[in-house]
Amino acid sequence: MKNLPSVSYSLLLFLFLNTLFLSCSRDNDEIIKNEEPVFQPIQGQVVDYITKEGIPDLDLELIWRDLFEGGVTDRGRTDNNGEFTFYEDGWIEIKNHSSKYQKGAWIDGKYDLFYYLLGTYARTNYGSSESLTIEVYPITRIKINIRNGNPLNSDDKLDLSVSNTSKGGYHSDDPVYTFQYKGIDVNEVFEDVTIKANMVQIDYMVTRAGQTEKFTKLVECTPGGLTEIDLEY
Repeated sequence: MKNLPSVSYSLLLFLFLNTLFLSCSRDNDEIIKNEEPVFQPIQGQVVDYITKEGIPDLDLELIWRDLFEGGVTDRGRTDNNGEFTFYEDGWIEIKNHSSKYQKGAWIDGKYDLFYYLLGTYARTNYGSSESLTIEVYPITRIKINIRNGNPLNSDDKLDLSVSNTSKGGYHSDDPVYTFQYKGIDVNEVFEDVTIKANMVQIDYMVTRAGQTEKFTKLVECTPGGLTEIDLEY
């Protein structure tokens, strides 16, 4: 009968400790996986749509709304990078930007015309952060100088539709000629601001000597500035 090879005590101790370590590691992994997710606040930034830079010192309100009650639950202000943080769910509104920026906004890249009515809803989270980007467009103005350049009679007229402006609304395939300028001695001015970004469509009908012609102009206005164009009839 052969003798079995002897095993040193040091090897046995090594095997025991290694097994114990692996078991503890598995237990620790399970504990980490079973931990409660960490509370994450709402973190966001307000940026200028053109420059893509954060806008500092904007006052924000966090508003709670439901069918029966609502109100401001928190207030904040953007920092030097346009960033902000809230620790409750709610509707976020910018309160002091309307003198420089349009009412609508792009929320995480998607345009929301009615942002100025309700704000945008955001919520706190557990396990992952709610990050929000609000882009606002600088107020952009258009000025249309209208005059009768070759008068024939007092029935000469120009019917005007200006889309993507606060007075003219959005463009449709069948423009509504809301504004009319009529007569021989006409030097009128139409002034307005754009609703979304800076593209304006001008549809107008010119009636002279009983004949009517339709025209369309697409105007790319200067973002944040004033763009002037001339219309003659």
